[in-house]
Amino acid sequence: MVGRVLITGILVAALILPGCATRNMGQKQKSGMAVGALAGGLAGSFFGGSDKARIAAIAAGVIAGATLGNYIGSILDEQDQQAVMAESVRTLSQEPDGHTSRWSNPESGASAEITTHQTEHITRSVPIIKEKYVASPGELVLINAPYQTLKNSNVRTGPGTDYKAVNLLQQGEVVTVVGQVKNRNWYMVGREGRSIGYVYASLLTAADTKPQTRTRIAEGQEVSGAEPGMKDSLAGASEGVLRTEGLDLQDIEASMDLESQGWVAEEVVAETEARTVTVQVENKAGQSETNTFRASRGGDGVWEVI
Repeated sequence: MVGRVLITGILVAALILPGCATRNMGQKQKSGMAVGALAGGLAGSFFGGSDKARIAAIAAGVIAGATLGNYIGSILDEQDQQAVMAESVRTLSQEPDGHTSRWSNPESGASAEITTHQTEHITRSVPIIKEKYVASPGELVLINAPYQTLKNSNVRTGPGTDYKAVNLLQQGEVVTVVGQVKNRNWYMVGREGRSIGYVYASLLTAADTKPQTRTRIAEGQEVSGAEPGMKDSLAGASEGVLRTEGLDLQDIEASMDLESQGWVAEEVVAETEARTVTVQVENKAGQSETNTFRASRGGDGVWEVI
């Protein structure tokens, strides 16, 4: 089912992109948009609990990815475009200021250097999607990372024990911590792209970003796989994707039938990191491109140029 929806999202891109910006564009720029669309579409496929929601998310990811692909795609081939996008996001997510990540492809002769320059803490409005019953958090400190429960934990409609418990997380269960309610010891937690409530912060701990579990199959063999719940992490959707502009409530409301899902979209004031990064790429012919930009995470965990 997900595969069919993903294909639908890519077909949406095929209908949208030719009329947007492909005139007077070189072949590699066009292919750059195509690869960006694919990367954006793959990211979008992580979101939404229903086919309708996934299609809407894929379409939004396709448009964002295509814009970035056009930037990278003017001198690199498709495979290299994907690799440089992924390495740029990895550097933004993991490396300290002043670090330069170097990437190269010996087969194509392409190379890239991604350097982080400055990290700041900023406050800005970001949209979040939540179940209707979930109270507004006020101001959030964005986290957007997988956490697991230390013991069985109530999920409440608001950040306090006076709010109703609407769900129970089992010990070891993994959810996404969207953020911490500012100046309070409560986390807003989410699954499949939307917030499901609040958990007392002391009941959760950061999960390994790539947890492994052993699953037995026939004849005593074993295979490794992700811990249950990791596939539903909002943070997983940010891997390898950088939006060139932030989403807003109008984007979400125009593309998703929130009412039928029992969800609402809300602008939330959030404290988050902003990072300045320079991406320099060079191809086999010695052509190079350099771009410096600031990026921060959105309410869904995806890095956005700001």
